[in-house]
Amino acid sequence: MAKQYPDEKLGSYRIRIRPARNGTGFDGLAFDSTTKSEIVHAETEEDLRTELLDWIGGINPNFFGWDGAIERFLTTYPEGFASETFISKERNPKVAASEKLQEVLPIECVADTTDIAAAVKSVLSATPLLAPTEKSRIVALLETPAGHDYVSGAAMFAEGDFENGLQKIDAATKPVSASTWTSATYLPYLWKPEKLIFLKPEVTKDFSRRVGHPFHHIYAPTFHPRIYLSMLDMVAEAKQHLKKLKPRDNIDIQCFMWIVGKYKDPA
Repeated sequence: MAKQYPDEKLGSYRIRIRPARNGTGFDGLAFDSTTKSEIVHAETEEDLRTELLDWIGGINPNFFGWDGAIERFLTTYPEGFASETFISKERNPKVAASEKLQEVLPIECVADTTDIAAAVKSVLSATPLLAPTEKSRIVALLETPAGHDYVSGAAMFAEGDFENGLQKIDAATKPVSASTWTSATYLPYLWKPEKLIFLKPEVTKDFSRRVGHPFHHIYAPTFHPRIYLSMLDMVAEAKQHLKKLKPRDNIDIQCFMWIVGKYKDPA
């Protein structure tokens, strides 16, 4: 049976890819209800998809690509990740929170720890990553039996079981209106900053628009592993583009995305 090539839907846009009529490579285009790209040719499906995603990103008025993102980051911190100001202001508070969590509640001890509330509350106050309202809801949750489910779900997520971890977090946090990506990814990020990252939706979507990554098309507030996997794909892409600046871990990557996502061009 011949392979099917259904259109890929990304927000209001669609990507259409077909084998080239001359038998070599692939042709495709991206389009929405009002505009479309030229027909683009590439040797592989993946290369063609990348070019079409770049086109979608490029027509966004806030788009400036990875080179522009790096330029804006270096405008704020000319010495990059080695900047003493970057380290003290952006990196060190998150490193301290990560070290504290691993000290007061090692991930391997979650199942056997009875006083989870005190341990996690001390870490919640260590960074400004969570909004005050969300932080207060999590603190209240930790005082209930569901608090342990929230933390154990976060541990499952951190160990790579995204689907079951998210289901457990959702069940624990939904009754207190704290079923958000920020509350789901806060502890996993601090437990494993070398592999995972904190997902702050609005600034992350804005960043993805600016660099042309499809995350903002894939994102939804409801939990699904594919959304976080798209986030990790953008992290991997960022690491490739930032090789010369030598990011140490995903704390540096998260700071980079946050700084670029909030960047405003001078008036």
